[in-house]
Amino acid sequence: MILLWTQEVSEGKATVVGVNYMPLDPVYGIKDGNGNLMTKEAIEKLGGVFVESIPQPEPNGKMGIHFVNPQTGEQWYEYEERPKTEMEILKEELAAVKAENKELKLAIAESVEAQQQDKIENQLAVAELAEIVATKEVL
Repeated sequence: MILLWTQEVSEGKATVVGVNYMPLDPVYGIKDGNGNLMTKEAIEKLGGVFVESIPQPEPNGKMGIHFVNPQTGEQWYEYEERPKTEMEILKEELAAVKAENKELKLAIAESVEAQQQDKIENQLAVAELAEIVATKEVL
């Protein structure tokens, strides 16, 4: 028998918070304060639920939370989005920084191109002005 330690959520629903695969073993079983092996009934009074097996959660990429009905021993999983790992968070941040870096590089390139165009226009204006000045001196 397998022992599920539980925490009650509501009537007929408890979260499994621990598992003991040898609760009644003479050596490794659950002992009372005097070191005596506890009976199945005594363990159940403390909130333990005995079951024959534990179902596996579905491999769906979510975090399965194991529940049991303490009265019937029925077991099930409820699924939540699992928290992102530190590595996943860092990868997302790196991708965002790379995208921002690409945008900044493009903005800098556009700014340099605009400055070069302004420089050419200024040089043309200076040349035109110099030509006007030169022709007025000739007259």
